[in-house]
This record gives sequence, C-alpha cells and structure tokens, in this order.
Amino acid sequence: MFVVDVHSTALGAKAAESVMSAIGSLDGTACLVNVILCRDAHRGGTVSLLPDGSVQPSAVPHESVLAFMKEEGAQTSCSASPRDAAALSPHLPSILHDIITGRGITTSIPAGYVRNIIILSDAGSQPADKDAVAMVYEVANAGRACRVHSVALAATADRAVLEALAEAAGGSFASAAASSSEVGESAIDEAVRAAVSAAAVPVWSISTQNGK
Repeated sequence: MFVVDVHSTALGAKAAESVMSAIGSLDGTACLVNVILCRDAHRGGTVSLLPDGSVQPSAVPHESVLAFMKEEGAQTSCSASPRDAAALSPHLPSILHDIITGRGITTSIPAGYVRNIIILSDAGSQPADKDAVAMVYEVANAGRACRVHSVALAATADRAVLEALAEAAGGSFASAAASSSEVGESAIDEAVRAAVSAAAVPVWSISTQNGK
C-alpha cells in the first residue's frame, strides 16, 4: 500500500510515475495494491484511489489513476501555503492507524497477508513531537501483519521521522536525493523500487536474519 505525501507539483508527477511503474512491476504476483494520497484538510484530508479495497496489480486502471495522482499533486501544491507544505501531513498518524487496523478509508488485512506500507514524502519539517511519537509507537506495535517502508523524495524530506517509522516496523528506508539539487525521476524510481523489493522479503526471512 502506497501512501503519498507530496507538496511539489514536479515531485508529485515523478512520484506518481514511479508508483504506477512499481505497481506494474508487480503484475503476476500475489500482491494486492492500493494508493492513498494525503490532501489538504479542506479537500478531504486523504483519499484512497481504490476505495473498495486493495486489488491485484493487473486490476488497477493505470492511466486514470496516474492522471488523478498528477492532478491531485498540482492542486495540493497550488493551494498549500509554504508553511503548510513544509511539514509532514498532519493526517499521517490517523492514516497509519487506519491502515494498520483496517479501519476508516482502508479495508482489513486479508488472512495470510502482510500489509506493506510504503510512505513517499518530500516534507521537510517534523510534525509535532507527539504526532511523530504516536506514529512510531503505532507502527512498532502493529505486529507481524504490517511493515512500514519509507522513501524520502528529496533532500528536504524529514529523514529522521521516515527512518524511525521504517526501523520501528521492520521495514526499509530509501532516499532519492543526497543533496539539495533537483531530484531526477530515475532517482525516485530507484528509491521506490528499493522499497518495493524490501516489501517482497518474507517476514520469516527478516526474523531469521535478526536471529529471532
């Protein structure tokens, strides 16, 4: 499940392309996919692009989903103030709670599946301390049914929080940029692919590697 928190039109378009490419690469696997976008509060806060629940990659209407993601990114970037755009979405704690518990805008985790949550963000400032702590605590207590992976889409992204989320939930962290220079689409593709590859590692394999 991809959670996209992007505040730049250019990065939003690149992230959309990378997410859809990653979903396409999962065709023929047993994976189920969904995409959740963080939006401004006055526009609903969050939206699930597959509101009836996660589906097989081949069932995703790629062209329409890609177009919607790009349009949403443009509207979010245009409507958000610089101060709003600087921080991780205030909706992330509730989004993660819903995804982990299978409530709200998400469905329950099918029996036998592990829900891999891949967060993509370009946000630069930390949320309130209590929100950051709440998110890390939430994912750390999700158990074996959920893992969180995170992708920093730009050097401005809050690496500390993104890394903490991934570490707490047995996932991986990847960064698309090591400097403040413009991030290329290939770098984002590579970072997203790294997260998807990490998500494909069986949970039992991770436990074995950790000596558990």
